Amino acid sequence: MSEEPTYPDPISDEGKAAIENAFETLENILYPQMAIIRAAVNGELPGKDIRLPSTIKEVSQALNQLKEFRAALMKIADQMNDRRSVLLNRLHQYAMAYYRAVEEAARQNVPGAQKIRDDLKQFLPDE
Repeated sequence: MSEEPTYPDPISDEGKAAIENAFETLENILYPQMAIIRAAVNGELPGKDIRLPSTIKEVSQALNQLKEFRAALMKIADQMNDRRSVLLNRLHQYAMAYYRAVEEAARQNVPGAQKIRDDLKQFLPDE
């Protein structure tokens, strides 16, 4: 006999706060790097000549670091989107199965089923 799968609890308030703090930390670290890149693109690095190899290297390093972090964040975002799509599909399947069961009960004149069917029907696109 197989065991029922276990699922983690929803993210706690402490977990949400930790995630928000992590994003704030990322912003505090990454935004200055993005400012360096933006200034370099606009030719506005005060006290630095964009044509010097040392400046180009500095801007290039900032770009490479941002590229690495972006790839890691995109991987997480892609996984979240994939899981969200699967979950939404499953929820839709369950909802349609429930609706079909109620619809069948209404056809068989089960008391109260017609009202439930009519209530559910308003949430479904026209067929």
